[in-house]
Amino acid sequence: MKRLLSLLLLTTLLWAAGALAAEQPALCSVRPVAREPLVEVPVGQTLIDADESTTTPEGVTLLQGHVTLLREGSSLAAEELIYDPNREQAEAAGQVVLMDEAVVLEGDRLELNLATDSGALENAHYTLRTNPGRGDAIRIIRRDATHHELERASYTTCPAGRVAWRLRASRVKLDSEADRGTAHNAWLQFKGVPLFYTPWISFPLSDARQTGLLSPSFSNSEDSGLDLTVPFYWNIAPNMDATLTGRYMSERGTQLGTHYRYLTHSMRGEADLEYLPDDDVAGDDRKAFSWQESGSFKRNWSHRVDFGYVSDNQYFEDFGNSLSSASTTYLRRLAETRYSGSGWSLTGRVSGYQSLSGAEQYDRLPQFLFNYGQTHQGTGLRYGVTSEYVDFDRSTGVTGQRTELYPTLSWPLRRAGYHLIPKLGVRYTRYDLDNQTPGLESAPDRTLPIFSLDNGWVFERPLQFARLPLLQTLEPRLFYLYVPEENQDDIPLFDTSRYDFGIYQLFRENRFSGSDRVGDANQLSMALTSRLFRGDNGNELLRATFGEILYFRDREVTLQPGQAIEDDSSSEYVAELAAKLTRHWDASAGLQWDPDDSTTQKSELALRYRDGDGRILNLAYRARRADIEQTDLSFFWPLNPSWSLVGRSYYSLRDERALETFAGLEYNTCCWSLRVVGRHYVKDTEIANDESDKSIMIQLELKGLGQVGNSVGDLLEEGILGYRSDEY
Repeated sequence: MKRLLSLLLLTTLLWAAGALAAEQPALCSVRPVAREPLVEVPVGQTLIDADESTTTPEGVTLLQGHVTLLREGSSLAAEELIYDPNREQAEAAGQVVLMDEAVVLEGDRLELNLATDSGALENAHYTLRTNPGRGDAIRIIRRDATHHELERASYTTCPAGRVAWRLRASRVKLDSEADRGTAHNAWLQFKGVPLFYTPWISFPLSDARQTGLLSPSFSNSEDSGLDLTVPFYWNIAPNMDATLTGRYMSERGTQLGTHYRYLTHSMRGEADLEYLPDDDVAGDDRKAFSWQESGSFKRNWSHRVDFGYVSDNQYFEDFGNSLSSASTTYLRRLAETRYSGSGWSLTGRVSGYQSLSGAEQYDRLPQFLFNYGQTHQGTGLRYGVTSEYVDFDRSTGVTGQRTELYPTLSWPLRRAGYHLIPKLGVRYTRYDLDNQTPGLESAPDRTLPIFSLDNGWVFERPLQFARLPLLQTLEPRLFYLYVPEENQDDIPLFDTSRYDFGIYQLFRENRFSGSDRVGDANQLSMALTSRLFRGDNGNELLRATFGEILYFRDREVTLQPGQAIEDDSSSEYVAELAAKLTRHWDASAGLQWDPDDSTTQKSELALRYRDGDGRILNLAYRARRADIEQTDLSFFWPLNPSWSLVGRSYYSLRDERALETFAGLEYNTCCWSLRVVGRHYVKDTEIANDESDKSIMIQLELKGLGQVGNSVGDLLEEGILGYRSDEY
């Protein structure tokens, strides 16, 4: 009997999309009857109780009035039960209720053969104990322990009296041994309107990965027209699978895609392939491929692969679904292997890029990196070396090899309340160049000593505010850096640029990224941080940092030859602030201010609101004097338990145009939800004519079953900080 009940879990009944298990949002409450605990019965025993019992001369027992039959892990209740021990046959009638750990079944009549473990239940209604799934069947037939049939069955997760959607089928066969089910004449109805029909369908009986169709998605946009995507999941093996996708775009044609994943004991990876033959808009074939893999094929050995390719520079603009993907300017191509020993590592790498902006990048063919570091246990001295050999190559301009060696020695002194770290290193770099600019050296080298001294303190004091115990810290930090000046105009720029100035730049050894420039320095960085904590639980309420650099000489090393030297005696001021304003409000701010001309170089401000009722509001302002001034507003705002407003406005004040805007409504109940969003976003922020795309996105989610429509939930999670579609 226990197996009979357990195998009637119809959560996945008639739904072809259940190939991969997914987390579902909060569903409707399970009926109280389904939560009642089972009475524990010793293994192999059967307990029977009734108001009245009569036994015939043939041994047949008739039990009447509040009949209960208890076996290990299951129970049966009925108004009447006839039990024939000779045939091991039981017949129950009158408000029959069967229950085990997984499901509660109610029906008019039950026939059960205990010897063959087979039977049938008439006019059955079932309620799952583990989730709110429930439904009906005219008849449930048990053939044996692994085969069952249901006639005229239905399934829903909606509560009684509010059935928004229902799944129906004329006949269902369940094969638990194969973990598969089949259904005939299957209908999915929503608000009484048929949404889906199939004369035959196969579906999984558990959350195990199964080959089959996944939920389709659709949308409509200006560029692609009607956009319909139908994915098919292929469970190739326990350690690999693939999703095959057909995507029809009425303005462009039909695109085929494959997403392949694999996993072994030593590595994991995935690959994507997309192909659109003869794009009706572009007039050419469109293709994309990517492959990522990482793992360790032997002890101490690891490797990584990252490869991307698209057929043309506009691919992400036409087929990307966000501003960030549409603004992709290059695709990385990298393969590396790494060996790690005790305190050292050696990495070999080849890498390059596919440029989507027209600017050719340097390939590294190859690159070798060696790092070593140890701490002397007796003195605490830290000594190490970083080194590199790389061959830079591209079709135009200067190419060549770079070899670098950077040994260092430091003595970290760390105690409660302070740290002091003196460090000394010598950075040697040599180049062997081809196609060097006439008049410049083809084999330049550079040797520079680098000295730094890092000192920081932490002071604490208790405070009291409105009877709230507080703890305040004061954390001054000084960082002195000395690097002598050496002319580096003969050295080309392979992988070097100027860091953006900020808090972290105060404590870097080099104001340039990469190795082609080492900035001269005789400077002192000063920073002061103060934090405010609650004394009772340690939560941080406030953090403020302020800093600048004092320069004791001009900085003569520039990124490009001929650029003006920097002769300011101090840097710009940088400040950061983070505060917990109230229980629901958080704030953060950043500022970079130039005292010489009293101008703000960079600034940002963010306010975030989130309460226990699910309300989310994000406000942000970002500005950079040279080229950026933007506002970003996003929100998720429940109007009542069912209706919520969603939206985002990402706007460029400098260009006077919206970079991304969407707005819509979300209707949410315990068994279904609907999201409708209108969206507009700029496809490329560098295009002055505001090339953009507009679309309408609709997603219907039947909770406990699947989704139909576009992935609106993914858009909201990306665009609204703090939003998670599985929470609402």
